[in-house]
Amino acid sequence: MKTIVVPTTIETMEKLDFDTCTPDDLVELRLSENEYNELWQSGVLDTLNQQLGMLIDDYEDESIIEEDKLLEAKNIVKNSVLKTKNVQVISKLLNQIELALSNNTGVFFYF
Repeated sequence: MKTIVVPTTIETMEKLDFDTCTPDDLVELRLSENEYNELWQSGVLDTLNQQLGMLIDDYEDESIIEEDKLLEAKNIVKNSVLKTKNVQVISKLLNQIELALSNNTGVFFYF
């Protein structure tokens, strides 16, 4: 299953390295196959990859943890919401990024 995870605290983010998080430590967005396909076809993941120098893709784990990159990702995703007709899954991604910013943590993609 494809999951986009946001730790609730900085301490929790560090626990991710050791796989010791509890369910309350993370806000998980589990994508259905349809949602993942919609997200991929929207082009937002390609844009994030290109503009942030990332590799969000199948069978890859990736993260955005620097505040400046999170802010840039937020702008990229916001612009994608305006350009795409399947905005529900992109809006969920935007919510995860905004949550990471408010928690001072990061967004982790487990695809």
